[in-house]
Amino acid sequence: MGAALLRAAHEALGGPGSYYAALPAHWRRRPEVLAVVTAPMEAARLAGLVEVGERLRCSWTGTPLPATSGRYTFRPPVDVAEINALVARVAEPDVLTGMEIASAVSGVDLATDPVAWLGESPDDWRVGVADGRPVGLVGTAGDACYPLLAYLGLLDDAARGELLAEAVRVLAAGGAREVIADVDAHRVAVLAELERTGFRQLRARVLFEPPAPPTETA
Repeated sequence: MGAALLRAAHEALGGPGSYYAALPAHWRRRPEVLAVVTAPMEAARLAGLVEVGERLRCSWTGTPLPATSGRYTFRPPVDVAEINALVARVAEPDVLTGMEIASAVSGVDLATDPVAWLGESPDDWRVGVADGRPVGLVGTAGDACYPLLAYLGLLDDAARGELLAEAVRVLAAGGAREVIADVDAHRVAVLAELERTGFRQLRARVLFEPPAPPTETA
């Protein structure tokens, strides 16, 4: 029945589309949750959708931040060109919060063009610097539905924790009492650093998509 309803809903909207299973934090460890969510997730598979990923929403709510090492300094970017140049050097951003909305509303890929979604104000960004070289950058949004870390990209993984903490400090100084960050569940090191910074998991979203069309061969 669930698979049939999902197929009918997608047909009414013009064909197969994305399906998000919203789940509580740590759902795989909770038998009472598994007993409820197994059936709808199996219905998505029976409807022809394929599980392609899981994203976790995390929240900082005032936990004291880790002390800085003094190894890094932080500054606003010189201009939008510097933001874009640094983003182009990041292979895979650590944190992308609101990427689904950015894509659905404006067709923006937050991973490759965050300025198109966040705007061009350098005040919303911090560049981490060590020995005169940028080691990463973080873009925040203090006036969205929640204050959030929209983008975190690293050129040196060792700077992850201090860039996270710096971004939260900036938002907290602006009055934020809660800061939101979304991370892919398979990014274990990123999730661990978020937790060390004081973030706690709020929920998970498992994404199902239609299968990719077969590749044509000559």
